[in-house]
Amino acid sequence: MSEAGPRLPHIDFSPEKEWEGQDSSGEVRARLSAYGRHLVGSMDRRIIAPALLTGAAVGLFGTAEGYLLSQGPHQAEFALQYGLEQIAPSIIWLTHEAQLTARSMGLNPSDVLRNLGLDRPDVDIEATVKHLYYLRSILASSVGLVYAVRVAGLAKEAGDRFKQNILRGKENLFPGPNERVIRFAGSQSDVTEWSSTIDGEHLIPILEDPDVAEGFISTHSHKGRKPVAWTVSANQYAEDKSWDGFKFNPKWYLKGEKGEKILYMEADASVGEQALALAPESTTDLSIQEVAQGFRQVTRLASKNKVKPDRVVRVLLADSNQQQQTGGGNVRTLRQQIDIQHEADIVIDARAPLILNVTSWIESLGQEQRTVVFDTTNTEYFATMTTLLDDKGYTVLDALDERVTSDLPRLVYQDTTADTAQSLHSLVEAKQVDPEKCCALLDRASGIVDIKQTGEDLGVEITHICSAEVYDDWFRRVRQWVRMGYTNEQIQQELDATFSDILGN
Repeated sequence: MSEAGPRLPHIDFSPEKEWEGQDSSGEVRARLSAYGRHLVGSMDRRIIAPALLTGAAVGLFGTAEGYLLSQGPHQAEFALQYGLEQIAPSIIWLTHEAQLTARSMGLNPSDVLRNLGLDRPDVDIEATVKHLYYLRSILASSVGLVYAVRVAGLAKEAGDRFKQNILRGKENLFPGPNERVIRFAGSQSDVTEWSSTIDGEHLIPILEDPDVAEGFISTHSHKGRKPVAWTVSANQYAEDKSWDGFKFNPKWYLKGEKGEKILYMEADASVGEQALALAPESTTDLSIQEVAQGFRQVTRLASKNKVKPDRVVRVLLADSNQQQQTGGGNVRTLRQQIDIQHEADIVIDARAPLILNVTSWIESLGQEQRTVVFDTTNTEYFATMTTLLDDKGYTVLDALDERVTSDLPRLVYQDTTADTAQSLHSLVEAKQVDPEKCCALLDRASGIVDIKQTGEDLGVEITHICSAEVYDDWFRRVRQWVRMGYTNEQIQQELDATFSDILGN
């Protein structure tokens, strides 16, 4: 969409309301089903076959009892039913009453049961019945106790395996709430960590490294209580075995305003920590090839359902100017590759929104003198920021430059989010900066808490720009435009128009 053309509506909403009214259902049933699957899988022939033989022997003794206790044309039928009903009670030395068995079969007990008296034959029958009762009870109780202990052990093993599968991202996801977004997040994704705190189970992260992901999964799964994410090893996205057990549920489709079912997938191929360094990205832990393979596999899994999607949307967050070199030495940008090969439908540039937020904050201060201090110990960060802001007509000063005064706008950005928060806290506490003209650049959302706490401790409000928040906002905007029925092309044109000055389009 050209800048002169119509623009898409501004999205102004609370992220917490995006999923308003969306309830999770069937969780208990799904949990029991998954747990039962692991328990049954643990019970191999070594335990099942002996248990069946023991049960058959107990039932056989009970059938013999029933035969001796009964008479008439229904004798065999009654004896078999009576024997089956003695299997469970025998474990605790009980007997299912013969009269009750007869009535449950629709028979009159007086017609089917012998009227045993004190004659010798009747006494012999009763004695034999008692011996059979002792035999089945001894067998069932002794063997039953052994198997009860064994099953209890297997149940614990099944529970441990279930929890471990969850923490390793290999347990089939519960159906969960309606409308869920598949998010490919690589080994680590700051924006996905932030989005998960807002969207909960509506976001399904596909993570790459189980060892790195385990902490994230443990937090959001309440220490392994229910599956919340899936893992795929690096370079294994195209392998069918990587998706064994991953079942796409039709209730996960997003709903458009006209009721259309939308298979919605996102991918974070940004650099994560150090995103606000704003340097051109050369490599990330999630390549465009892996993203495309993942998109294709999930689409294939969804297509196996009876309910097919009306629309498939693949959204990629990445540096659109990232250089892609061919074997012959030619170079093209990531955006050019996607335009040619269609590996994604919508591309959100990873650098442009951050630059836009930084320049917007500086301009909001209304400084006549277009000078800003960049407080960092990283020479690469400083060089990149200087180049970017110089293009916008700003002069960037180092923190130790003699021209620096406390009333100049100051950006604070260190190697890690924790370092940035600490540095800013020290500067404000030492009154080296004006808090109202200071902005912390953060990659991880965890730093937001530190910055807010610093402000509360010092009684001031400190501005921050967090790449995780910024990226989440743009993912959410695109998602809402898709729900509203705008085409992939219209949304991409809107993004290009918004970032045209930064991207040089």
